[in-house]
Order: sequence, then structure tokens, then C-alpha cells
Amino acid sequence: SQLQEKNNLLLNNETRDNRSLVDNNKAQALSGEDIDALR
Repeated sequence: SQLQEKNNLLLNNETRDNRSLVDNNKAQALSGEDIDALR
């Protein structure tokens, strides 16, 4: 059905977005440690 196709597209987009979010968190891990050191 058309609705199911739309849902599949949304899921695919969310998967791609989540992947980049995970990458960003890894990239920011050092800055997070720096902030903790400042506290």
C-alpha cells in the first residue's frame, strides 16, 4: 500500500539520520571529556 511505502521511506531516513548522530557523538566524545575536566 502507499501508506506502507511512505513508512518504509521514513524508516530509511531515520536510520540514516541515526547513523550520523552516532558518528557526531563519537566525534564529540573528547570535547565532552574536556567539559567534564573543566567542571
